[in-house]
Amino acid sequence: MKKMLLTALFMILPFIQPLLYAQSLFKVTIPGRSFSLVGSASQAVIDDVADGRRFRGKPAAKLVLSAKVPLPPAAKAAPNMQQLTLHFRTSRSGPSLRKVELRYGSSTRLRIQTHLSGDFTKSANSNNRWSWNPPGAVAPGTLLQLEVIFPTGIDSQIDPGELVLTSAVMEYPLKAASAGDRVMSNQNNNAPVANLPAGSGASNGIIYAVADNKNLMWYHHTGRDNDAISWATDGRAVGVGWDFKQVFPGENGVIYAIKENGDLLWYGHAGHGNGSNAWVAGSGNVVGIGWDFPHVFSGGDGVIYAVKDNGDLLWYKHTGHKDGSANWAAGSGNVVGTGWTAKHVFSGGDGVIYLVKDNDELLWYRHTGRGNGSFNWAAGSGKTIGTGWGFKQVFSDGGGVIYAVNPKNELLWSRHDGYLDGGSNWAAPQPKKVGEGWGFKTVFAR
Repeated sequence: MKKMLLTALFMILPFIQPLLYAQSLFKVTIPGRSFSLVGSASQAVIDDVADGRRFRGKPAAKLVLSAKVPLPPAAKAAPNMQQLTLHFRTSRSGPSLRKVELRYGSSTRLRIQTHLSGDFTKSANSNNRWSWNPPGAVAPGTLLQLEVIFPTGIDSQIDPGELVLTSAVMEYPLKAASAGDRVMSNQNNNAPVANLPAGSGASNGIIYAVADNKNLMWYHHTGRDNDAISWATDGRAVGVGWDFKQVFPGENGVIYAIKENGDLLWYGHAGHGNGSNAWVAGSGNVVGIGWDFPHVFSGGDGVIYAVKDNGDLLWYKHTGHKDGSANWAAGSGNVVGTGWTAKHVFSGGDGVIYLVKDNDELLWYRHTGRGNGSFNWAAGSGKTIGTGWGFKQVFSDGGGVIYAVNPKNELLWSRHDGYLDGGSNWAAPQPKKVGEGWGFKTVFAR
């Protein structure tokens, strides 16, 4: 048996490390007969045997075997693979396993370089089992691909041998110990509930903030409609462990979070309306990968916009936004704008998008192609409707209401009465202070 060499790549994470803690895991098995040959069938003879699928290759053949990765039930385990075990055997002096990959579309989620031969149909050890921490998220449609190399030699009659693949076992952390549940819980320890609250997605003064201690805070600005300094509470912690690269809202309690590795997670806060610690089952589901953008924000109705480093504005529509399923509309990823370099960019609802330039000008746009991802914009899009918007954070609660956090960590309120047509009329000439102490990492509404 040859000693393996191990290299891993989970998106931008360039390492695999040993499992650092004991945890209950949920096992999902891919039968050996689920694997098929990628490429020309002339390179191999394939048949089923009692305990799996046998692959016989020609001398010097390189076979790529592939199978779809099954996800665990959302209610039982988080889709973050923590261990992978391959069960197979090779004939003596026969082929060897050289590469193990998890692939999603054109991206490689995990790569293991190895040189492994022998009988691993029963064993599960450091040779044919790989563990890593943090776990790697697996999205629907991910493939497990294996590369197998068959021997060659001077003797043209050499028998290259065979490989029998019996199973692949993926292990995921159980929900009770998953990061998703840890994020949702607090001292009340409420269990997830079935549904998001009913509603039209209308604005209501609900504001979330991620504090320095990673708590997710809930606030209700009851003076939202008339700029009053009136709040329902001083703020409630509705989640802990919110350590994400970016967090932004959907509507009716939907919250999206982007991890450092680019995974897009979905959460449903069923306590959106009253600040209770109630979360929808499936919160923490991975609904996308590769979300590495400087700006990401929601346009409502499952629409998500993203700004690339080159200034392209991309349109996506998450058709699974109500239940946290990883379903997306056709055309997701369409380029619907160019030149969107900005200090801040955020949605005002109803297709309205605001952009704060580096010179602190506030620009108004309205994307009339919001419903289908077309490159259509209302007349007047791109007009300047304000100056002096040099704020730390800016976000909207819809209906023309815009909140901003200034360098003093004061929360300011303003209302753009011309939000539907881009008019330069405002409810007040200057933003009004409605709160203090808003020095949060992230603040958002809706």
